Amino acid sequence: MSRYGDHVWVATDGGKFKARLREAVKKVNFGLHARLVRYVDFASIHGHVPENLRGFVKSDEYKEEREHRIQLDAPESVADPFILEVGDLRDISMILPLSEVKLDFAIGGPP
Repeated sequence: MSRYGDHVWVATDGGKFKARLREAVKKVNFGLHARLVRYVDFASIHGHVPENLRGFVKSDEYKEEREHRIQLDAPESVADPFILEVGDLRDISMILPLSEVKLDFAIGGPP
């Protein structure tokens, strides 16, 4: 995991983070989808990724990432990069050295 940097950002209050994110998305009239990424062996499957999973499927060579992804759906083209203003998150998050993070945890919820 150290190839991704030596610090991680952790939301300490997921409910408040989601509420702030939803409010920010609502202000700009975007849709929002969030879920765990599915890691697949592309060499062993055939066909297309279903519409509802687009943006949430990656090659299993990245499965150690155990990524939870948030996807914004804009009604039209937006500036690149687009910056979503969610406000100050310091009261509900922390930045930790990677060396202090337990890396063998599991994230609950549906895949």
